[in-house]
Amino acid sequence: MKKFFLIIVFTVPLFAAFELQQLNSEIVGTGGIVSLHPFGNNPGFFPDDSKLSLSTNYTNLFGIKDLHCWDLGLQYTIRPSMSASFKANSVGSDVYQENTYTLGYSYRFGIPIAAGISLSYYDLSVSGFSREQAIGLSSGIIYYLNDNLKAATLFGNFNRPRICNKKEALPEFFAFGIRWQVNPFISVSSEIFKDTLYPFNFRVATQLKPLKFIHLFTGMQTNPDRFSGGISINISKVQFTSALQSHLKLPNTYYFGCSFMLK
Repeated sequence: MKKFFLIIVFTVPLFAAFELQQLNSEIVGTGGIVSLHPFGNNPGFFPDDSKLSLSTNYTNLFGIKDLHCWDLGLQYTIRPSMSASFKANSVGSDVYQENTYTLGYSYRFGIPIAAGISLSYYDLSVSGFSREQAIGLSSGIIYYLNDNLKAATLFGNFNRPRICNKKEALPEFFAFGIRWQVNPFISVSSEIFKDTLYPFNFRVATQLKPLKFIHLFTGMQTNPDRFSGGISINISKVQFTSALQSHLKLPNTYYFGCSFMLK
C-alpha cells in the first residue's frame, strides 16, 4: 500500500530584533515615554540641572533568568548650550545577544528649543553564526513652551538601517510627547508613539514627589496594553530606582536602576 505525505509550507515575515526601546527603570515606570526623559531615546534632551549624569539599570525580561538586560548611560554638559551623551545596552545571553552603543549630541538654542542627533551602532551575535552590524541615525527636538510645559518630537532610525545582509529592517519610529509640571510635586506626561511596522501606541504617566527624597511614578501604554509604576529614593547625589511593568498575557518584569548627578 502506497503512503502519501503532504507537506504544507507557510511563509511568514520575521521582523528584526532591537525592538526593546528602553531598560531605564524610571522610563519604564512612566509608561515607556521615551521622548521626554534623560537617558531616553531623544538626543535633543538637554540637562537643565546637572553637569554630569550617570545611570545604569538591570532586569530579567518577564522573569526569565537567562535573559539578562542591562544598560549604561552618561550625559555631560560641555558648556551651557552644548551637551554630549553615550549609552550602551545589552539584551540576551551567550547564545543570542543584542548590543547597542549610541553617541549623541545636543545643542540648546536659547530657552525656546534644544535639538540633537545621535548615531547608534547595532551589534547582533548568535552562537554558531557570524556577527551582524548596522548603524542607525536618530534626531529629536525639545520645545520649552513655558516654565511648566515642554514638548518633544523624536525620529528614530530615520536612515532606515537594515541588518542580516540588509534583509531585516531595524525599528524605525516617530514619537511626540508633552509634559506638564502641574506644581512642584506633580507632573503629567503623554506620548504618541508610532513604529512603522505597528499600530499607534499611546502612553501616559504621572510623577509625584510626596517627599524631597522620594519620587513615585506610574504609567500605562496601549498596543500592547501594559501598566507600570515605581519608586525612586534620592540620597544626596545618588538615586536608586525600582519599577514594575505588568503585561496582560506575560509575567511581570522588575527593573532596578541607580543614577548619579553632579551639578
